[in-house]
Formats: sequence, structure tokens, C-alpha cells
Amino acid sequence: MSNEKGRGDTVQNANKATLSRRKFMGDTLKTACGAGLLGLGMGTYSRQAESTPAWVIRPPGALAEEQFSGACIRCGLCVRDCPYDMLKLAELGEQVPFGTPYFVARD
Repeated sequence: MSNEKGRGDTVQNANKATLSRRKFMGDTLKTACGAGLLGLGMGTYSRQAESTPAWVIRPPGALAEEQFSGACIRCGLCVRDCPYDMLKLAELGEQVPFGTPYFVARD
């Protein structure tokens, strides 16, 4: 009898382990899909940002807006190296594409 009870416990533990593995894999898959959709949404949002308003001035020597948006890698080095602290990086919610530099004429 004790042998049968031991087998039952082993099977029950194996079922619990299988369920916990399945749950882990399912949760991991859901998280990965969610992160992928979030990244896709953020990329689409940044590409569909409105055109820059009249008060936004790009850094000196910048290309035309469409070419500039394609060429800028949003690293922030131009903002860091600006000697007069006039360049700022656009943040989420602003009318400028996220992460791109713009010139602030007056504060």
C-alpha cells in the first residue's frame, strides 16, 4: 500500500510541475507579445508624430524636416555639445517627434 501511495504522490508532483512549467511558458509568451506590441505602438506613434510647429527650430545645419527625422538617431550628443544650452530633446507628449533635438530661442 505504501508503494501505491508513493506513486500517487510522484504523479501528483509531476502534474504540479507540468502545470507550473505550462504556466511559466504561457506567462512568458504573454509578456513577450505584450512587449512586442508596446514597441510596435511606440514606433508607430513616433513615425506618425505631427509636423513640427512654427515655434520649433531645428539645430543649426540641420537637414529638411523629413530628411532630418530619418537621419537623426536621437543620441542626444548635439544637445550635450551645444555650448549655449539652447538645444533640448523632445519628450513624449510634445509636438516634436520623441527624442529629436530642437532649438529653444527663449525661455
